Parts: sequence; structure tokens; C-alpha cells
Amino acid sequence: MIAARRVEPEWLDELPAEDPRAIRSRRDLARVNVLMANAKLIARELPDGLATIAEIGAGDGAFALRLAKALPQPLACAAFTLLDRQAIVARATGDALRQQGWGCQAVQADVFDWLEDRATPRFDAIVANLFLHHFE
Repeated sequence: MIAARRVEPEWLDELPAEDPRAIRSRRDLARVNVLMANAKLIARELPDGLATIAEIGAGDGAFALRLAKALPQPLACAAFTLLDRQAIVARATGDALRQQGWGCQAVQADVFDWLEDRATPRFDAIVANLFLHHFE
């Protein structure tokens, strides 16, 4: 018999960004991400010529940076919007995205509030990585 799926908040979502356990957990997730090659897989599925990409559940922005490196040279106006409940995108990550030719904006918000807000712009693509498992 298969047990019913039960979605619960992850403690990483509740820990302060600077908590050593949160830092270690994000580092472990980054390693898993590299091994799974998710950025390359998603880059293959996205069409060329995208100008705006939002990543929901972006965390520190490391996935967006790997994705930017896997995508073709962006348009001059291209930009990533990195959405997360915690403001943990490092300046170095934003700088590295800009060196890849992408603008970068970090947004701290709940994904559902952000999506329902009429002020939220439209995007050519919205991506998620290690995030959708939070939902039923």
C-alpha cells in the first residue's frame, strides 16, 4: 500500500540564512545540483533568444548562474529575476551573471504572493529547481 504524500515545511526554509546548518545544507544542495546537471538539462529545453527568466525558489542564485553559463549568449536586455523567501543572493553571484551578459534582480517574497501580484512582470520563462517538491 502506498502512503499518502504529506508535504511539510523544510527546516532550511525556517532557519536564518546565516545559520551554519543552513549554510551547510545549501552547500550540499549545490553539490547535488551539479551532479544532477539540472542547469544543462533545463538549458537544452529553453528556446534561444529569451530576454527574461525568473527562477522561483532561487535560493542563493547559484543555479541561475549555472543555467546562464549553459545558455547561448543572451540578448542585450536579458535578465534573471531570482525569487526566494530569503534574501541570500550574494553580490558575487549577481556580478557573475552580469559577466555572462545577464541582468540580475533578486526579489524576496513568497512565490504565491509574487505570482498573484499584478505588479509582477511577465517573463519569457519561469524555471524552478529543487523547489516544486514543496507543493502537493
